[in-house]
Amino acid sequence: MKRTDAPGSVLTVAEFLRHVRRMVVAFVVNRLFAVQGEATATLDDPTTYYLLHRNDFGLGDAPAGACILYALFCNVSDAELAGRLDLLARGGGGGALYGRRRRRHRGRRARNHRSGSKTRLKPWHRRTAKALGEPTNDG
Repeated sequence: MKRTDAPGSVLTVAEFLRHVRRMVVAFVVNRLFAVQGEATATLDDPTTYYLLHRNDFGLGDAPAGACILYALFCNVSDAELAGRLDLLARGGGGGALYGRRRRRHRGRRARNHRSGSKTRLKPWHRRTAKALGEPTNDG
């Protein structure tokens, strides 16, 4: 596929898929909020992820697989959401996601906590990344 912004160059498959994913996600977010046009086109990828996650799972536990797919479609990695962006907490169910020690129950619950089979959005007071809210190198 030829690029319109750079005559003579072509769009790579990865670039093409990124644009397609972004268009699909923008369509879904527009439908969620009953917005016409391109109101969500200016949202960055982490914000778009947050809106989708919050709409479908709220602040409760969410399956890690679904979160990984949502992150993929929003062009951001789940590792980045849990790390640098400090948006997701990984682990098992209940309060264990926020660092409470619930290891007295050995077995299934403890294994789930270590496996990261569940994720959830961190509440604002639990987000402690140093550069939170600061502009990034890419704007």
